[in-house]
Amino acid sequence: MLETDEAAFNRVIDVNVKGVFFLFTRAYPLLAEGAYVIFTSSVAHFKGRAGDPLYAASKAAVRSLGRTIALDEGGLARKIRVNVISPGAIQAPLTRQDWPQMEKAIVDYIAASVPMD
Repeated sequence: MLETDEAAFNRVIDVNVKGVFFLFTRAYPLLAEGAYVIFTSSVAHFKGRAGDPLYAASKAAVRSLGRTIALDEGGLARKIRVNVISPGAIQAPLTRQDWPQMEKAIVDYIAASVPMD
């Protein structure tokens, strides 16, 4: 976190927040009455994410954005439903870390959150 520069910060916010917002605003006029919109957040929005508070904060912003857009009077009049899903953690390229101990902590966290063997 302390080594995050402004360019890295902007990349996360641009993709995870601005991307969602502006995609929605461009698609909104094309939505039919009664359409469903589903934003993807992350379990990190309420649990945090070890070593990556910026990601968690950006996903919390997506959740808030979706919940707030769902209250929009224009969307409500058109019966447009907006919801946010928050999937649990999975091991993916994004979870790779430069520090072996952080990598292990993330893998252990993911394993502990999955109710399957």
